[in-house]
Amino acid sequence: MRRAEAEQLIGQHVRVWTAANGQYVGTLLEVYGSPWRGKVRITGVLAPAVLYERGRFHQRRGFRPGEIIDAGNSRIHPESPDVQRWTYAEALPHELAKREAWRQDPKTDPAQKLQRLADHAGDSTNARPSFAALLRRLAMSRSRARWA
Repeated sequence: MRRAEAEQLIGQHVRVWTAANGQYVGTLLEVYGSPWRGKVRITGVLAPAVLYERGRFHQRRGFRPGEIIDAGNSRIHPESPDVQRWTYAEALPHELAKREAWRQDPKTDPAQKLQRLADHAGDSTNARPSFAALLRRLAMSRSRARWA
């Protein structure tokens, strides 16, 4: 979004993506700097902070409604004011239920799940490309075993 568009959104609802720290909806308070950044007062949680990543648990706090966060221009997007939002405590069970439903979905082939995980691991981190390669190999071996 361009700075002029962002300045028109001051006082309106926006969505803020903070990578592993979660996704939030809030009110854009201020646009400043070059390249521009924005301050957003959080009014709801769309997705909580990631607690488990790369085989380890992380103690990420995330943000709560009422807090003000600073985000770069590529992480702020316009949002409808009637989007479903939760408190942080309400968002955690929803996120866990979503992940569990995906994991237990009988329609999804385990090889496809592993391939999606491998694609995600290869795109999201350069620190462990061997992990993505390992998941791809595992996905291929499972799909071959299914057809044998």
